[in-house]
Amino acid sequence: MKSKVVAFVSLILLAAAATAGATPTFPGDLQKALNLPFHPQCTLCHSSAAGGGAVVTSFGRALLARGLAADDTASLDAALAQLTKDKVNSDRKNGIDTLDLQNGIDPSTGAPADSVPSPEYGCGAQLAGTRSPGFGALGLVFGVGLLAAVRRRRQSGGTRP
Repeated sequence: MKSKVVAFVSLILLAAAATAGATPTFPGDLQKALNLPFHPQCTLCHSSAAGGGAVVTSFGRALLARGLAADDTASLDAALAQLTKDKVNSDRKNGIDTLDLQNGIDPSTGAPADSVPSPEYGCGAQLAGTRSPGFGALGLVFGVGLLAAVRRRRQSGGTRP
């Protein structure tokens, strides 16, 4: 039984590793939703320009609190609408977060939000990175193989041929 639990946990961990990271479309989705004249940086929500990891900014946490979910553009649109409706002012200096962004201001810090060139061009295009869809499938194959090996071993009485 212990080996089945280990195999199952391994499968879950490997599959989860494939989904970790930022949602690469969110900067463009945010730009489109708010009609921004610049491409937002991942640092609007994350601690690094490459995105991923925990959401650390007050603006990002405000979006999460209003239903933002990874890889779900509809949830971004809904969270932005709710943010505007709630008149959230993350930096408590300027105006409503969505208006700050439309005016080129980072809603968490009050600093210019459009000071870094768009990652769509030049070497900045590598900042966002991409996830390898094959890793999740590899984890699934590994987990199923491990489960099959455990089952085979149990059926043969736990001895090796």
